[in-house]
Amino acid sequence: MDNKKNDRLPIIPYLSLHHLLRSNILYTASWLKNELSMATDEMLGITLPKARILLALSDRGDKPTSTKELSEKMIDIGSDVPKLVDRMVLRGFIKKEASKTDKRLVHVTLTSAGKAMLDRIIEASPTFDKVTSNMLSDEEADTLNTLLSKMRGHKEEYDKLIKKPTAKGKTKK
Repeated sequence: MDNKKNDRLPIIPYLSLHHLLRSNILYTASWLKNELSMATDEMLGITLPKARILLALSDRGDKPTSTKELSEKMIDIGSDVPKLVDRMVLRGFIKKEASKTDKRLVHVTLTSAGKAMLDRIIEASPTFDKVTSNMLSDEEADTLNTLLSKMRGHKEEYDKLIKKPTAKGKTKK
C-alpha cells in the first residue's frame, strides 16, 4: 500500500499559503484514493467505488435504495453509479428492481454475497486505516477532520458521522 514515488507535491511556485493548501488537499486526496484503490483491489478483489457502494448500502438493511440516492452519496462517482450497479448485479453483490411507484427510479439492495463482501470490507477496515494511522496520531486525525469539516462549512460535530456499518444493516457507534 506504499506508493512513495508519488507522495510529494510538485515543486511549482505557489502564489500564497492558501494556494499551497488547496494544492496539498487535492494532491493528498488523489494520493489517498490511489492507495485505497490499490489496497481494496489487492485485499478484496473489488474496486474502491464498488466497496464504497456496499458501505453506502449497509445502513439501509434490507430496505431498497434508489440509484439516485446512491449517486448523491457518492459525490466523486455519482454519474458512474448506474454502470457500477450493473456490474455489481453481474457479480451477485446487489439486486435491482424498478420502483413500483416511480418508473424512472431503480432500487437496489444487498444480496447475501454482497453482505458477505461487506463483512470482508469491515474486517479489512483496520488495514485500510493504516494508510493514514501510520502517519497521523488519533489526535492529529481528529484535528484534521475538524479542520476539513470547518472548511466545508460544517459547524456540527463531525463525530456524528462516524459509524461502524454492519452487513445486517445496523450501525454501531
